[in-house]
Amino acid sequence: AGGSNAAAFSPPGDGRYGAATEGYALTVTDRSGVVTTVATWTGEAGQTVRPTATTSLPLDAIASIDVRSDDDHQVLLTTAL
Repeated sequence: AGGSNAAAFSPPGDGRYGAATEGYALTVTDRSGVVTTVATWTGEAGQTVRPTATTSLPLDAIASIDVRSDDDHQVLLTTAL
């Protein structure tokens, strides 16, 4: 019985990013602090994307999953595991 841990991310439509297309990265941080990019994509305000990614890290080795700006790596959305 397989499952999917999919999440959709919509960039804020508040004008912060303007009308230009922006790059995003989905990153995984392990318990030792190593950050690995597992997916990248582009999007613009109001557009919904569904990035797909995999990692070989066991779930108990993952400290957090983040959506970051691809250009300056600023964390935009995070969850701790």
